[in-house]
Amino acid sequence: MFQQVPQPMGSRTTVILMFDKRYYVPILKWKKGERIALENLFEEQKSAISPLLELVDDDDSSELFESIIPHLNHYPIYVDTKNSDNGNGEPLLDIIKAQSKVATKNAIYPVLYPDDFPEYADQFVGHTDKILVRIPVPEDLEGDDQGEIFKKISQWQTKNGLQIDILLDL
Repeated sequence: MFQQVPQPMGSRTTVILMFDKRYYVPILKWKKGERIALENLFEEQKSAISPLLELVDDDDSSELFESIIPHLNHYPIYVDTKNSDNGNGEPLLDIIKAQSKVATKNAIYPVLYPDDFPEYADQFVGHTDKILVRIPVPEDLEGDDQGEIFKKISQWQTKNGLQIDILLDL
Protein backbone atom coordinates (compact mmCIF):
# COMPACT_ATOMS: atom_id res chain seq x y z
CA MET A 1 0.00 0.00 0.00
CA PHE A 2 1.40 3.38 -0.97
CA GLN A 3 0.41 6.68 0.51
CA GLN A 4 1.06 10.08 -0.99
CA VAL A 5 2.50 12.49 1.54
CA PRO A 6 3.49 16.18 1.37
CA GLN A 7 7.11 16.45 0.30
CA PRO A 8 9.73 19.21 0.50
CA MET A 9 10.49 21.06 -2.73
CA GLY A 10 12.91 19.08 -4.90
CA SER A 11 12.64 15.99 -2.71
CA ARG A 12 12.25 12.50 -4.26
CA THR A 13 10.84 10.22 -1.62
CA THR A 14 8.08 7.75 -1.08
CA VAL A 15 6.42 5.93 1.77
CA ILE A 16 5.97 2.18 1.55
CA LEU A 17 4.10 -0.21 3.79
CA MET A 18 6.17 -3.20 4.88
CA PHE A 19 4.83 -5.71 7.37
CA ASP A 20 1.99 -3.36 8.37
CA LYS A 21 4.46 -0.67 9.38
CA ARG A 22 4.94 2.48 7.36
CA TYR A 23 8.48 3.41 6.41
CA TYR A 24 9.69 6.64 4.94
CA VAL A 25 12.17 5.96 2.13
CA PRO A 26 14.30 9.03 1.44
CA ILE A 27 16.20 8.70 -1.83
CA LEU A 28 19.72 9.96 -1.16
CA LYS A 29 22.97 10.40 -3.11
CA TRP A 30 24.95 9.56 0.08
CA LYS A 31 26.77 12.87 0.23
CA LYS A 32 28.29 14.12 3.48
CA GLY A 33 25.40 16.48 4.31
CA GLU A 34 22.86 13.68 3.89
CA ARG A 35 24.86 11.37 6.14
CA ILE A 36 25.09 14.07 8.83
CA ALA A 37 21.34 14.73 8.58
CA LEU A 38 20.60 11.03 9.14
CA GLU A 39 22.95 10.93 12.13
CA ASN A 40 21.06 13.83 13.72
CA LEU A 41 17.62 12.21 13.55
CA PHE A 42 15.91 11.20 16.80
CA GLU A 43 15.77 7.45 17.49
CA GLU A 44 12.00 7.31 16.83
CA GLN A 45 12.61 8.93 13.42
CA LYS A 46 15.40 6.49 12.63
CA SER A 47 13.14 3.55 13.42
CA ALA A 48 10.61 4.74 10.79
CA ILE A 49 12.93 5.10 7.79
CA SER A 50 14.77 2.94 5.30
CA PRO A 51 17.05 5.13 3.18
CA LEU A 52 17.61 4.30 -0.48
CA LEU A 53 21.13 5.24 -1.52
CA GLU A 54 21.18 6.14 -5.19
CA LEU A 55 24.91 6.01 -5.86
CA VAL A 56 26.22 8.06 -8.74
CA ASP A 57 29.95 8.29 -8.05
CA ASP A 58 32.53 5.66 -8.82
CA ASP A 59 33.35 5.29 -5.13
CA ASP A 60 35.42 2.33 -4.04
CA SER A 61 32.84 -0.18 -2.82
CA SER A 62 34.86 -0.99 0.32
CA GLU A 63 35.06 2.72 1.31
CA LEU A 64 31.39 3.11 0.59
CA PHE A 65 30.57 0.07 2.71
CA GLU A 66 32.61 1.49 5.61
CA SER A 67 30.57 4.71 5.49
CA ILE A 68 27.30 2.75 5.63
CA ILE A 69 28.14 0.43 8.56
CA PRO A 70 27.43 2.93 11.41
CA HIS A 71 23.97 3.59 9.99
CA LEU A 72 23.02 -0.10 10.01
CA ASN A 73 22.58 0.05 13.78
CA HIS A 74 19.52 2.24 13.22
CA TYR A 75 17.78 1.19 9.98
CA PRO A 76 18.07 -1.06 6.95
CA ILE A 77 19.47 0.56 3.81
CA TYR A 78 18.64 -0.05 0.16
CA VAL A 79 21.47 0.52 -2.33
CA ASP A 80 20.95 1.38 -6.00
CA THR A 81 24.09 1.41 -8.17
CA LYS A 82 22.35 1.58 -11.55
CA ASN A 83 23.92 4.98 -12.33
CA SER A 84 27.41 4.12 -11.11
CA ASP A 85 28.31 0.55 -11.99
CA ASN A 86 29.37 0.52 -15.66
CA GLY A 87 26.63 -2.01 -16.39
CA ASN A 88 28.07 -5.16 -14.83
CA GLY A 89 26.53 -4.89 -11.36
CA GLU A 90 29.73 -5.82 -9.54
CA PRO A 91 29.83 -2.90 -7.06
CA LEU A 92 26.35 -3.72 -5.73
CA LEU A 93 27.09 -7.42 -5.40
CA ASP A 94 30.41 -6.59 -3.66
CA ILE A 95 28.59 -4.40 -1.11
CA ILE A 96 25.97 -7.07 -0.43
CA LYS A 97 28.63 -9.78 -0.01
CA ALA A 98 30.75 -7.56 2.30
CA GLN A 99 27.92 -7.09 4.79
CA SER A 100 27.90 -10.80 5.63
CA LYS A 101 31.30 -10.29 7.30
CA VAL A 102 30.03 -7.59 9.66
CA ALA A 103 27.55 -8.07 12.51
CA THR A 104 24.93 -5.32 12.42
CA LYS A 105 21.36 -4.94 13.61
CA ASN A 106 20.07 -4.26 10.07
CA ALA A 107 21.15 -5.06 6.56
CA ILE A 108 21.93 -3.57 3.19
CA TYR A 109 19.52 -4.65 0.48
CA PRO A 110 20.04 -4.40 -3.28
CA VAL A 111 17.78 -2.29 -5.50
CA LEU A 112 16.95 -4.02 -8.77
CA TYR A 113 14.83 -3.07 -11.78
CA PRO A 114 12.33 -5.09 -13.82
CA ASP A 115 14.94 -5.68 -16.56
CA ASP A 116 17.23 -7.32 -13.96
CA PHE A 117 15.03 -10.44 -13.79
CA PRO A 118 15.95 -13.23 -13.83
CA GLU A 119 19.65 -13.27 -14.82
CA TYR A 120 21.10 -10.40 -12.76
CA ALA A 121 18.71 -10.96 -9.84
CA ASP A 122 19.87 -14.59 -9.60
CA GLN A 123 23.34 -13.37 -8.52
CA PHE A 124 21.90 -12.13 -5.22
CA VAL A 125 20.30 -15.43 -4.19
CA GLY A 126 22.24 -16.75 -1.19
CA HIS A 127 23.69 -13.30 -0.37
CA THR A 128 20.56 -11.50 0.85
CA ASP A 129 17.10 -12.36 2.10
CA LYS A 130 15.39 -9.33 0.57
CA ILE A 131 15.56 -7.08 -2.48
CA LEU A 132 13.75 -3.93 -3.48
CA VAL A 133 12.42 -3.71 -7.01
CA ARG A 134 12.26 -0.13 -8.24
CA ILE A 135 9.63 0.24 -10.95
CA PRO A 136 9.62 3.55 -12.83
CA VAL A 137 6.09 4.83 -13.48
CA PRO A 138 4.96 5.29 -16.14
CA GLU A 139 6.87 2.24 -17.27
CA ASP A 140 8.53 2.35 -20.69
CA LEU A 141 5.74 2.12 -23.23
CA GLU A 142 7.77 -0.27 -25.40
CA GLY A 143 8.61 -2.65 -22.56
CA ASP A 144 6.52 -5.11 -20.57
CA ASP A 145 3.25 -3.83 -19.15
CA GLN A 146 2.78 -3.64 -15.37
CA GLY A 147 0.99 -7.00 -15.25
CA GLU A 148 3.87 -8.75 -17.03
CA ILE A 149 6.42 -7.05 -14.77
CA PHE A 150 4.67 -8.18 -11.58
CA LYS A 151 4.14 -11.69 -13.00
CA LYS A 152 7.85 -12.04 -13.81
CA ILE A 153 8.89 -10.76 -10.37
CA SER A 154 6.34 -12.97 -8.59
CA GLN A 155 7.52 -16.09 -10.44
CA TRP A 156 11.14 -15.28 -9.57
CA GLN A 157 10.21 -14.69 -5.92
CA THR A 158 8.32 -17.99 -5.73
CA LYS A 159 11.31 -19.85 -7.17
CA ASN A 160 13.93 -18.17 -4.95
CA GLY A 161 12.06 -17.39 -1.74
CA LEU A 162 13.48 -13.92 -1.17
CA GLN A 163 11.32 -11.18 0.28
CA ILE A 164 10.59 -8.49 -2.30
CA ASP A 165 9.73 -4.87 -1.54
CA ILE A 166 8.29 -2.83 -4.40
CA LEU A 167 8.92 0.87 -4.91
CA LEU A 168 6.84 2.61 -7.56
CA ASP A 169 9.09 5.48 -8.62
CA LEU A 170 6.80 8.28 -9.75
